[in-house]
Amino acid sequence: MKLKVLTSLIALAISGLSLKAQQSPISKEDFDNINLNYPGLEKVNQSFQSAKYDQAAQELLVYYRNRKKIHHPDFNIGDEQRFKGKSIGAANQEKADNALLHKFQPHKGYGFFDYGKEINWQLWPVKDNEVRWQLHRVYWWQSMGLAYRSSGDEKYAREWVYQFRDWVKKNPLGLSADNDAYAWRPLEVSERVQSLPGTFNLFLSSPEFTPTFLMEFLKSFHQQADYIPQHYSKEGNHLLFEAQRVLFAGAFFPEFKASPFWRKSGIDILN
Repeated sequence: MKLKVLTSLIALAISGLSLKAQQSPISKEDFDNINLNYPGLEKVNQSFQSAKYDQAAQELLVYYRNRKKIHHPDFNIGDEQRFKGKSIGAANQEKADNALLHKFQPHKGYGFFDYGKEINWQLWPVKDNEVRWQLHRVYWWQSMGLAYRSSGDEKYAREWVYQFRDWVKKNPLGLSADNDAYAWRPLEVSERVQSLPGTFNLFLSSPEFTPTFLMEFLKSFHQQADYIPQHYSKEGNHLLFEAQRVLFAGAFFPEFKASPFWRKSGIDILN
């Protein structure tokens, strides 16, 4: 009996060490893209100026969890009761539960594909470009967020954080011409920029959404939103979608230094 208890304690200790290893230290550079003079960020700025970067990130997380002036069209902090204990629909539930197993449905014209325990973001299960393009739109993340709001089960939040980090790690810009053509095609980037704010709000209250993860999320979102104006499609509806989504990025995250540029860029094209 004592041996079993000791084994369990060791396993928990190792798990804790593993989790800490994933939490990269927060640095001064993590705040480079953020306008610390933006109204509401006074405590963040105070901690930053004192070189207390972990505390600054914690204050930034508190700020976002209490932000009232910015409204998402569908999902907001404080509307948890809209979803708690309620059905999210069979299709959303299926996508969310399959996502826990890394079985994704990138394209409605096909079923679910198994992308493996170590997610293979470069997998091409059927030779259809749309399947590879739309994989990188990560539509199922919103379904996971809805499942989390409905059930309160942290397994959805934990897995989403894992998948977000995994996508960022395995799909860096410039990995290869082939991967960039799918993961970083401007339309796909704009799809993520449009959907991520809603997913952000759906998971923001979770304890899995740590200050460290917040900084990782903001860094990646900034890179993606900033990428679009430099790589707009030449014409057509793709260009209009991209412009609209850049404008939305600048409106939803006005705390970024680049947000005024994003808004102007989108408006100029839409006009």
